[in-house]
Amino acid sequence: MRICLLILLLTLPVLACLNETEKDLNGNDVPVEPLSSELWFDPRNWKEELAGHEQKLKANPHDRGARNDRGVCLAHLGRSREALALFQQLEREAPGVYGTAANMGTCYELCGRDEDALYWIRQSIHRNPDAHQGTEWLHVKILEAKLALAHDPNWLQSHSVLGMDFGSKVRPHYPRGLSTQVARDRVRKALRYQLGERMPLVPPPDPVVGDLLFDLANLAALMQSAHRGEEVMQDALRYGPPLKSLAKKRLAYFGTFDKKEEPEEPKPKSVAKKSPPAVGKQSWWRPSLAVLAILGLLLGIGRIRR
Repeated sequence: MRICLLILLLTLPVLACLNETEKDLNGNDVPVEPLSSELWFDPRNWKEELAGHEQKLKANPHDRGARNDRGVCLAHLGRSREALALFQQLEREAPGVYGTAANMGTCYELCGRDEDALYWIRQSIHRNPDAHQGTEWLHVKILEAKLALAHDPNWLQSHSVLGMDFGSKVRPHYPRGLSTQVARDRVRKALRYQLGERMPLVPPPDPVVGDLLFDLANLAALMQSAHRGEEVMQDALRYGPPLKSLAKKRLAYFGTFDKKEEPEEPKPKSVAKKSPPAVGKQSWWRPSLAVLAILGLLLGIGRIRR
């Protein structure tokens, strides 16, 4: 009986990995994964997470992991001062832990203390350079940009957080610092990861986030497709990039490319008396019906023997 069911399952069609088609900035078709996004976001429900950790702490108030995770939840729920006090206590109890330094740095930033935040993010990198997929170097640049803006509110008009220039024309180009594929992948990965963590904590408008999204939109258009660049540029304009006029022009330019190749209308076929099925389009249910018939026959024989 099990063998028959296995045979039946093997006759069912299997869907392979699928790719859609979009246009690059040269108008050529490029394969892209469906449902993929240029930005990563943590989908967790922080209120439910907080309740779970607090329940654990009732049973064991000294559970360090639950205390740390409770602080993470508090930060995501806007209770950054409470979270900071918790992480400071964890650092006093067990100094030198990477996660504590990183969490303190983030909470200091959320509390508006960027100099302290920069110190602790640098400490976290010293303790574990590979954490957060090796992207914390960008967090340092973000804090340095925020400190520069505190001294000069117009700093972003002549600088960028990354320090890279994608050009002033409507079509972007790679900056000098991104001449290799390795360098491009590194920067794109850092932008995606750090923005995915930052945007849920920092609502628009925010010129620093807007500047980072502007650069990611240019990279997405150059490395992926015009449509991916268009999607990110919309987010950039929502946050308010310093180069707002250029961002609008590039958004319109990216929009001139089709999202994907539209399928052609099928031509009417002449009716033939005995037209063989096209290769690769045989009806999958025919072998399944045969197996069902065999399965029914075996069941019938089993009943007769009983």
